[in-house]
Amino acid sequence: MIRSAWPAPGCYVNNKCRLMIKLTCSRLMAISVLLMMAVPLRADISEMVELPEHIEEHQWQEQNETLPELPKPHNLIPLQVVSRGYDNYRYAIDSASLSIGEHDGVRRFTVVIQSSSGVRNLRHEGIRCETGEYKTYAYAVGDGDFRLQKTAKWRAIEKEGSGRYRYDLFEEYFCVHYETSTNVSEIIRNLRYPPEQSIGVFE
Repeated sequence: MIRSAWPAPGCYVNNKCRLMIKLTCSRLMAISVLLMMAVPLRADISEMVELPEHIEEHQWQEQNETLPELPKPHNLIPLQVVSRGYDNYRYAIDSASLSIGEHDGVRRFTVVIQSSSGVRNLRHEGIRCETGEYKTYAYAVGDGDFRLQKTAKWRAIEKEGSGRYRYDLFEEYFCVHYETSTNVSEIIRNLRYPPEQSIGVFE
């Protein structure tokens, strides 16, 4: 025989019935409290979703880049790069293009890459010491003007291959003391007088 959860008529004078009524009321009150707590819980979740927008105000911001002039021969500093399969290329850094971003700390430079056949490719790039990444802002072929790289994005610096020169710049010149007082003059001096002398300047 199944008994009802509610007290039968006429039992209200019974202490046991009164206890059952109190327990039932307590359960209803507990359910009501839980329902009321559901509204502020949604508000808390909404605040968490908005949190990333607040954090972005303190994140690293890249400053606008102005393209330099094309390199002049007397400003080119040879850079010795040893990379398997690319031994027939010569590299030089345009000292006049070197800069360190005042606000973003990016090391920006123009590199001239010349093949054994005499073809010259120019790239104006930036290197982030904090992340080990590079970005190609613009490029040029021969004596042509710079063209903006439409798909410019930050990419990881590779140790081997055609981009080996970026690794050497990152490891040996640009980012050795990036947390201290590295400046453009110091970088140029180290490029001009490296531990091992580079090959001759482009003719």
